[in-house]
Amino acid sequence: MFEGRLFTKLTTSLGNVRASELVCDLVTLFEEGRVLAYDKFTESSIYLRVGNIDLTVSGGSGSLVRIDLTIDNCDLLENFNNLVNVFNKVLTQKSVVRAEVKYIELISGFETYIPLTTALTIKSTRISNVLSSYGVLIKDLLSEPIDDTQLVSVSGSYVVSSLG
Repeated sequence: MFEGRLFTKLTTSLGNVRASELVCDLVTLFEEGRVLAYDKFTESSIYLRVGNIDLTVSGGSGSLVRIDLTIDNCDLLENFNNLVNVFNKVLTQKSVVRAEVKYIELISGFETYIPLTTALTIKSTRISNVLSSYGVLIKDLLSEPIDDTQLVSVSGSYVVSSLG
């Protein structure tokens, strides 16, 4: 098996929000978190580590703010619930009360590097095996040439939880 990173990323764009106010609210809310990066000049972007979740907020002079929450090794349902809980806390801040959700996306994926010395069919099989070991049911596996490399894309489904 080869090394890789299983992750889940929740991204949203909010309109009608002042980025500097949201950043101040989040620094206060997540005071136990670690500030990894902060734009002191405009106070409109911040990169925080809250537990095992990376929280990035970026905005400009307008009223549009992008929020990214990323968690690595999200194979446990508890970790996914932590991600959703942090997202809910962000959305309950005073600075986003009148916000409009412009965009929201949830992506789960597996990033890895496979040396180019291996044939594409072997790479595809290895990728399928890794994803299957995490419980992903693979529907399609496609490859597309890009310059000197091959982009391999996989689509499938993953059951987060079941009723019963």
